[in-house]
Amino acid sequence: MYTGRRVVLVLLLVFAAAVTMVAQNSGAMLYATGKVTLNGAAVTQGSSIFTGDRLVTSDSSLVSLNRSGASVVVNSNSAIEYKQSSIEVIEGTARVSTVNGMSAKAGQIAISPQNQSAKFDVARTNDQVTVSSRDGVVAIDDNGHAVVLQPGQQATFSLSDSSSAASSPAGKSTPTSKLLGGGPLYTIAVQPDELPICSNLETCIRPSVSQIRPCRCKP
Repeated sequence: MYTGRRVVLVLLLVFAAAVTMVAQNSGAMLYATGKVTLNGAAVTQGSSIFTGDRLVTSDSSLVSLNRSGASVVVNSNSAIEYKQSSIEVIEGTARVSTVNGMSAKAGQIAISPQNQSAKFDVARTNDQVTVSSRDGVVAIDDNGHAVVLQPGQQATFSLSDSSSAASSPAGKSTPTSKLLGGGPLYTIAVQPDELPICSNLETCIRPSVSQIRPCRCKP
């Protein structure tokens, strides 16, 4: 009887390890604050997101996704679809930080790190997409038209005609009706006190390999 129980215990441990490995390879841990839905259902702390899942945030809500080699912060009033090695920004804004080449897409605009490692923002509003490189060189494929952003540069694209509207160093405006004057085009909250509270102490004290903490410690 004792041997049988031990065998069952070993099998359960193996199964749990296999599930964890699958989640790490194809999914990400999700940390949320405020009203957030995943495939139409309210998100709870400790949830996971997998390929094909759709995430939607509302007013004053924030989500961070954390997986091996990459983190994604999704701002309020945004919607994304999670993919195996990328995200698709359907609406709103998201920040990607990666050391393993995680990419993003918004309409026909495809964004990826040129050398695996980069931090970049993607904002999609109506028929426009703005991409900003925070760190690292970012390559953009605009339906066959290539654009390369150096750190501190941004570019705005029109989804209707798939043309690049502007590219300029961060903090400097370019005279074009496609850009908003008087400040940044959008804001993504990533200050430590604005992140969701971690569900466990280990995640709280140890950032991911992307060096962006997915959540904050309990006050």
